[in-house]
Amino acid sequence: MSGPDLDALARAAFDPDAAPACVGVAVSGGSDSLATLSLLARHYRVAAVTVDHGLRPEAAQEAAGVAAYCGARGIPHEILRWEGPAPAGNLMDQARRARLSLIGGWARGRGITDVALGHTADDQAETFLMRLGRRAGLEGLAGMRRRFVAEGVLWHRPFLTAPRAALRAHLTAEGIAWVEDPSNSDPRFARVRARAALAGLGAVGITAEGLAEVTAHLAAAEALIAEDLYRWAAQNLREEAGDLVVAGAALAALAPERRRRLLNAALRWVAGAEYGPRAAALARIVAAPGPATLHGCRITAARGLLR
Repeated sequence: MSGPDLDALARAAFDPDAAPACVGVAVSGGSDSLATLSLLARHYRVAAVTVDHGLRPEAAQEAAGVAAYCGARGIPHEILRWEGPAPAGNLMDQARRARLSLIGGWARGRGITDVALGHTADDQAETFLMRLGRRAGLEGLAGMRRRFVAEGVLWHRPFLTAPRAALRAHLTAEGIAWVEDPSNSDPRFARVRARAALAGLGAVGITAEGLAEVTAHLAAAEALIAEDLYRWAAQNLREEAGDLVVAGAALAALAPERRRRLLNAALRWVAGAEYGPRAAALARIVAAPGPATLHGCRITAARGLLR
């Protein structure tokens, strides 16, 4: 069976009638991001950016390798270095946030509105397994989004339905070498353990491509539910001086799952947070909406209104 048409995916990444003047591409030097740059450069004007977190001694050399690749092809490229405190705690998540912040600033400073990321069907499948392990609901199991807005930039994942092997085959055919990040084989990281688990699931017919299709189905269902809740919020929710206000009776009339989603979204919006509150803490508010402090927000009740 032939693999995906990567050029078709590249062409479909942007509306041909409204494609950005320049597409930013985040490139680490690994196979996924390097293939993303190579494929998009066939169809769009591109500029590449590499973030050196300084977490590994090889990172500077890898960034220089990307610079050499881009220089040989006339592609503008910049290396951004993380100069803040080193990521701590959940290292991969902290590093990801640092990359988004740095690349977002780079893009805005150059008038670049769209940035492409090199995530693949393998990344989508690994994310699904990790979230399944955390007993995520539909929102989480719907997987990574093909497009999202953050840091004032529209981010794209044009090859989210393509397996990593297809992107590597493209690089091999083009004679383009890539680097392997040793952290990708370090079992301390949940994603690496998910990758190993996924490799063992092939015997029962569960593959990265198959799980990517499943997440696409779940994402479609999630979009319908979100649209329905958005219409409800437009009729029942209002903003006042940075607060969100809703009639307590209207909120109580919602089914618990819709109430949970609404409160989760409201708390994230007011707090300006990427993630919602812990599920257990939110569940208590969902069961009995009323005065509380949660997720850095104060919830008050007066005259039949929840603020």
